[in-house]
Amino acid sequence: MDTNQLINQPILSIITISRWNDSELDKTIKSVNNGFCEYLNKKKVEHIIVCGEDCVIDDTIPGRYYYTAPPKGIYNAMNYGLYKANGEWIWFLNAGDECITGISNNLLQALESCTGEVMKCGVNITDNNSSRIWFGKIISPHPGTLYKTHVLRKINGFREDFKIISDQLVFDKLLLKRVKMIDAHLVIVNFYENGVSSSIEGKALSCKERLKYTLECPVNIISWYRYIRTVQGYLKAKFS
Repeated sequence: MDTNQLINQPILSIITISRWNDSELDKTIKSVNNGFCEYLNKKKVEHIIVCGEDCVIDDTIPGRYYYTAPPKGIYNAMNYGLYKANGEWIWFLNAGDECITGISNNLLQALESCTGEVMKCGVNITDNNSSRIWFGKIISPHPGTLYKTHVLRKINGFREDFKIISDQLVFDKLLLKRVKMIDAHLVIVNFYENGVSSSIEGKALSCKERLKYTLECPVNIISWYRYIRTVQGYLKAKFS
């Protein structure tokens, strides 16, 4: 990237993945419009949408880009978005999630002053009309984690042979590489527990994928710990 490109480089690429062009995608787009419209217009932020169906392009937002990708899985679509991104930082805000109203100024200031390569933020998790704030202790919540773009590309993004745990594997891989992670103490997204990973079936699949990955690297203590925690989470959900 030459000097002019660096000068004009967006601070942040928000990447939204959606299988369908539906109300969940609309909800996320509206939240980005409400929170980041000023920065999209100035191209300090870009919003990349990767959808399994054709989308109607809104030409009034200069910093938004739509791509139609074959339905090869969420991590394939996330990798697609990763390599289309121009921003210094990447934030995966998937369809159905909403960025917190009024967070844009604080978030961009935190990114510009961040001395690390991963920034960990909090999420407001809503489930059955109740909500709770989660920052995560050992692992950062996926929609609350922002990455330097070059860091994700250096590790080739997300594994596409898994359906649920690849975002967690990326975080673990960066931990093992001792990538510097900064806690921002910002709540940046409303996350709704209505996706596949939050269901009993999804938690069961997470257990299977975690075991498969753990057996690939049996000396990895972090992986065994994650597997045990995943099984505990599945059992708690199944019998509660």
